[in-house]
Amino acid sequence: MSVVVPAEPRVVPPCEPKASGRSLVGDVRAAAVGASDVADVMRDHAAPEGWEGDASEVATHAMTTTADDLAGAVAALQAVVAAGETFFDALDGLLARHVDLVDRRARLTSERADLARRAASYDVETEEAGLSQEAGDLGGRIRAFDADVATWSADLTAAEDAFVAALRAHDTRAEGRAAADRAPDTDRLAQQLGERADDPEALNRWWRSLTPAQQAALTVSRPELVGGSDGIPAADRDEANRASLAEELGTLRQQQADGELTDAGRQRLDRLEHVVGALATAGQGDEPVLDPATLQPLQPLLLLFDPDAAAGDGMAALSWGDPDSADHVSVTVPGLTSTMDNVQGVSGDALNVYREAVEQGNGSVASIAWLGYDAPSPDGFGEGVIETVIGIEDVAQVAEEDYARAGAADLSDFIDGLRASDEGDRAHVTAIGHSYGSTTVGIASGDGLAVDDTVLVGSPGAGGGNDHASDLSGNVWVGSAENDFVTRLGNPTVAGLGDDPAGEGFGAHRFEVDDVSDNPMSIDNHTAYFDPGSDSLDSIGRIVAGEGDDVAEIDGRGGSATAGWWLDRAGDGVGWVEEQGERLEDAAEERLRDAGGALVDAGGRLWPF
Repeated sequence: MSVVVPAEPRVVPPCEPKASGRSLVGDVRAAAVGASDVADVMRDHAAPEGWEGDASEVATHAMTTTADDLAGAVAALQAVVAAGETFFDALDGLLARHVDLVDRRARLTSERADLARRAASYDVETEEAGLSQEAGDLGGRIRAFDADVATWSADLTAAEDAFVAALRAHDTRAEGRAAADRAPDTDRLAQQLGERADDPEALNRWWRSLTPAQQAALTVSRPELVGGSDGIPAADRDEANRASLAEELGTLRQQQADGELTDAGRQRLDRLEHVVGALATAGQGDEPVLDPATLQPLQPLLLLFDPDAAAGDGMAALSWGDPDSADHVSVTVPGLTSTMDNVQGVSGDALNVYREAVEQGNGSVASIAWLGYDAPSPDGFGEGVIETVIGIEDVAQVAEEDYARAGAADLSDFIDGLRASDEGDRAHVTAIGHSYGSTTVGIASGDGLAVDDTVLVGSPGAGGGNDHASDLSGNVWVGSAENDFVTRLGNPTVAGLGDDPAGEGFGAHRFEVDDVSDNPMSIDNHTAYFDPGSDSLDSIGRIVAGEGDDVAEIDGRGGSATAGWWLDRAGDGVGWVEEQGERLEDAAEERLRDAGGALVDAGGRLWPF
């Protein structure tokens, strides 16, 4: 008897789809959204009001007939989108199996080479039986492997065939019209969504009960509704919002190319380009951020896209990582000037938080930049306190809680939606508020926000009614630079927005924050909390990753520290303001005083702006 070495395991067929493959489905969806919008417009405006007679009837017939053809095209595109999603979902599973097969073949090949080496010269009396048994076992595992490769190849072929069949089944006008006849009733679906809009858990259950065709149809016909509804899964919101963004971008860019873009259109296009830039952030630079699961450039999810909201300032939310599957989720809420125009900056802060939290190695992370409320929007935000006040059109906006209170309700709804769409074990959620956004978070947290940790940085106050950390949700953390003048606005000053959460009496966990500038009036001390390499970002990352026990804490401010800080910098009263005023135009200085920007009056009393 001799040892028979089994044949080499079957070669695994190559499978290297392009990373941009799934984006094709998004392009088709955006085309369907555009065609659907055109069809709706044609039906609603077939003939101008007051136009009657034969010509009107002919025009109406032509418009409605074309609209019906467009409806067929939309239905066909919807079917392609649904088939594409099914295919790429299957492909994700096939790719995971492919990686496993490649690894298994490498191990089997190594074992076979080792067996062949030993079988080339062995002791017949003492080793043959053992080697023969080993060869038999290895041969069985290789045959099982070969069968798995064959099954994988068949499954890939079946997935491809199904996708191609769906395309071929909708490639004629007749097939498109037939698809339109059996298409889901999107008006009814939209109504059902609206009936559940105030209950994220009920909305999530309803959405998951729909067929892929129903989800695709509603996403195409009402992308703004799907993309803006709290409780719908993050990936589906992203698809709807990206479709809306792509469709509108296409229209505006075409108008620009044709020389027909108005001034308002140009401003809107610029705003949307900021969103595009934010979505591309992780893939830029020499060291692009990689998705830990796929090792591909991280693709953020667009969870909110409403360029018309907030009186035209726009609202948006981007997530680095999938909040539906992440172990740790953070939501960063910015303050002044939080419009769609500066979404890239806020998104960059959230990306820094993502990187720092992932670095902790304590599970998967999703970090969300949430510009989902109407924040006060000064005309300008300068290099220092004087310049900043000069740029504020309405100082009352930032001295009152109205914007923060309205935003707190929206934030609560958004986080309730994240809880509802969470797919696994309950995620650890952290709300992070910066500047005026900290007041927004503070109010929401005081009203029972569904978070495990509340983080307030650069805070002008924790919101009315919150005079102790125990009033807020979860563990309460505060980052406050000593020379950040905004954090010195909390009580006892009348311009503050509640108690200073960095005060020792507030009872929060305070972490170290370095002053960036020696100038106490520099805005840099207020904007550096998320800077890479900073002590502040390190602490925030640990908190987000559930490693709060590793955060080094410092003492809170003494009870009189805030008033004393302002008085020290007010110097001899009005003289300090006049000294700063030398750098300003006379008109600007007058506006500063009229706006209440002077820190002291002639009597030396404290007058915060």
